[in-house]
Amino acid sequence: MNKSFIFFVLVLDFSSSYSMETDGKYVTIDESLTIYYQQQGSGPQAIIFIPGWSMSSQVFKYQLSYFEDSKKFKVFAYDPRGQGRSSKPNSGYSYHQRGKDLAQFIDKLNLNNVVLVGWSFGTLDMLSYISQYDTD
Repeated sequence: MNKSFIFFVLVLDFSSSYSMETDGKYVTIDESLTIYYQQQGSGPQAIIFIPGWSMSSQVFKYQLSYFEDSKKFKVFAYDPRGQGRSSKPNSGYSYHQRGKDLAQFIDKLNLNNVVLVGWSFGTLDMLSYISQYDTD
């Protein structure tokens, strides 16, 4: 008995529906990784939004715009390695490494008392960070 299969591949492109007019910035993590991020607000409390797998910081456009004039919060959304406008090195895509990337991002921007907000697979980056660096 011969069986035949038909496979469909669905590719969703969210880039046009989530385009932002906000100018972002880049921070160099190491020689192979530069992270793109967007920032709003100027307060002492830092909040970092972490997007899901294959998504970019653009998915948080409404959250960023909400904090645009905030004097209480400084809000960041970044593109993890290999996503969005960040560099796309040939390796380092484990969640262990992505937790390290997040730690270096926080360190390079001299952030303290950070609140992490993960969306979808972004929660795994967050959990990797917490498992390696605790919640201090």
